[in-house]
Amino acid sequence: MAQGRFQGGDHTGQKLDALQRYLSFFTLALKNQGFRLCYIDAFAGSGAYDLASSDAGLLKGLVDDSGRATKAGSAALALATTPTFDVTILIERHQASVRQLKALAAKNPNRQIKVLSGDANEEVRRICREIPWHGRGRSGRQYRGVIFVDPFGMELSFDTLLSVANTRALDMWYLFPTNGVLRQLANDKERIDHHKEAALTRVLGGDWWEDKFYRRDLSHNDLLDDDFERAVRTVDVNLLEQSFANRLSEHFGYVSDKPRKLFQNIRGKKIQMFSLFFAVSSRNPKAIQLARRAADRILKA
Repeated sequence: MAQGRFQGGDHTGQKLDALQRYLSFFTLALKNQGFRLCYIDAFAGSGAYDLASSDAGLLKGLVDDSGRATKAGSAALALATTPTFDVTILIERHQASVRQLKALAAKNPNRQIKVLSGDANEEVRRICREIPWHGRGRSGRQYRGVIFVDPFGMELSFDTLLSVANTRALDMWYLFPTNGVLRQLANDKERIDHHKEAALTRVLGGDWWEDKFYRRDLSHNDLLDDDFERAVRTVDVNLLEQSFANRLSEHFGYVSDKPRKLFQNIRGKKIQMFSLFFAVSSRNPKAIQLARRAADRILKA
């Protein structure tokens, strides 16, 4: 595997196919609307990923001597989208990947590509504040865009999603870490330490999950403490997805209530690792209807 390159799994091609289809739709639909089109990749990686040749099937790719196929990542797919985006912003904190992104940008000298090295939460919030989504920038045009959020584990803060929602100009694809969240939700709530509790609250956007995902079990009262009640887990993957969709809907104009479930084959067992959500920050009914129609087709494909 090349240094700094992501190792793709079974789900990787599916999420990137959905993104690629939507980016093509988005730039085509808005190309004559007078907007400046922006693509933001919050966790851009290196611009490519490795896929084991045994998993590659009929996917196009170059298989190297190690038996791995090199595939275009989200950043490369965004740059290949036609009609093109006016501005492409790639965010990555790992320096090996940053160097590869800069090399990718250098291959497109006539494009406005910004490679930002830093924490994605901080950079996305800053971008959402600074871009004149509804004012007139130097170009004299308002901005509209798509943001792809594919975090490493549970690194993304819900507050960052609020920044996206507040732009009212970005459509968002978010790879929600379903399996990662469920792993933190112990069967007995008392087993969730302070670190895990803080991580869950940060990712889910509040401590609402404590009452939503757990119920009090009086049958496990401690004989030495009459006030002790055990809180047992009641959440499954479907309740988690629906609850998180409802949380997003409090801030976005539209949220897919049925995300695409993405699975990984681990030791012969098919496990859902992620949920691919789509959300529209605009409150314009026509914009929502257009984006929703396209995204629904993609999610159901």
